Amino acid sequence: MVAMVSVFAMAENKTVKLYVPGMECKGCQSKVENVLNYEKGVKKLSVELEKRIVTIVYDDSKTNVKTLQAALLKDLKFKSQEVKGNGQQQSGGSCGHSCGHTCGNGGCGHNQGDNSKK
Repeated sequence: MVAMVSVFAMAENKTVKLYVPGMECKGCQSKVENVLNYEKGVKKLSVELEKRIVTIVYDDSKTNVKTLQAALLKDLKFKSQEVKGNGQQQSGGSCGHSCGHTCGNGGCGHNQGDNSKK
């Protein structure tokens, strides 16, 4: 019984902000929410679509930032970067896709130009 108490005491909720450059439209936002809500340990999330930021509250005994990022990459081909401090971790002109992704009604411009990382 003592062992169980100490395990529960070690688990805590943490918050991470991920910059997801490929999340450009409501369709992408919905897909990101679905993927992350499916992950074990995710307690709550909110999305700032205009900034392409997802704020995730998670149980650190069940998941971690790398696992959440891996889920986005595996399921949606969306790369993401952890936002540290007040600044956004943004880079280059790539939308974060490694494919010719289109989404939503009529697409959101993801496949304009070659964004592939071949």
